[in-house]
Amino acid sequence: MNKRSGQEVMGSILVIDDEPAILDVTTALLTAYGYPHYTAQTPSTAMQLLADNDDIDVVLADVNLGNGMDGLTVAEDIAAKGWHGSFIIVSGDPEAFAGRRGHLKRAQFLMKPYGRKSLIEALESARAMAP
Repeated sequence: MNKRSGQEVMGSILVIDDEPAILDVTTALLTAYGYPHYTAQTPSTAMQLLADNDDIDVVLADVNLGNGMDGLTVAEDIAAKGWHGSFIIVSGDPEAFAGRRGHLKRAQFLMKPYGRKSLIEALESARAMAP
């Protein structure tokens, strides 16, 4: 959570996935539970959203973003720019995250397919990691 004007304010979630159907389902779940969010289908859109919106405190990124793009690399690039939020890395292959976890602080893995309960638990856990 972000502190603004002396109040605790829920930050927003940036969801990065190249599959529109996954974005639709994820954002429907987030909306249903009152989580503000942004969506990006490409790394460049994600970076622009982060630059334009300082309320983002969690990035949820799919490992495989299509066209040879890699959500782990995007997350590492975001972290290297000094962003202080938390990451949730999503994949159907747990090994995709295991080998590179050490490169990301405040990151966790969420296995696809995920449901409402596991998504909400991952978000709460990610927010608990934030500085």
